[in-house]
Amino acid sequence: MIGELSVNAAKHGALAHGGEIHVTTTVDADQLTIVWYARSDVPPQYHAREGGQGLALTERIVAAPRGKVRTGWTKSGRPPRLIFPPT
Repeated sequence: MIGELSVNAAKHGALAHGGEIHVTTTVDADQLTIVWYARSDVPPQYHAREGGQGLALTERIVAAPRGKVRTGWTKSGRPPRLIFPPT
């Protein structure tokens, strides 16, 4: 899933526009959460569509261990939040 997010950032996102990526993780008793932040000087463009091939692939990969993908638009773009239950 990190590979898919990286490819997308390099082709269409922050890395394609001289930006950078930051990944944060948090672990608590209930879950592991990974958040992917992408920033560049080019503002993100909102596209009103339900997912795409990259998002669909990421959702399938994350769902395998019963995880979930949450996204939401912010002024910095649409940072995906990957949430995994305890094993």
